Amino acid sequence: MGVEAMNPNHPVTALMQANALQLVALLLSKFNLGEVVITKEDIDRVSGAIDNVVLAHSKKDALIVKLVSREEAERLACEHGGRSH
Repeated sequence: MGVEAMNPNHPVTALMQANALQLVALLLSKFNLGEVVITKEDIDRVSGAIDNVVLAHSKKDALIVKLVSREEAERLACEHGGRSH
């Protein structure tokens, strides 16, 4: 299955998807990286993990992005009112 968004219809998710290249540039800049080498093994590791969920939410003037398990994403969504148990 690979990586998926917990709530693909959420405005923050749509913003991240629409600005994927800008997000990559921001991460490279934030961590002072000139480049990141992504190998086939890296892609396979993320794509093969059926439990990866990208969780993103805005908080004041910041965007919080996490890679969490599906269980953790569902727990957080319930906790913050995004889904019911």
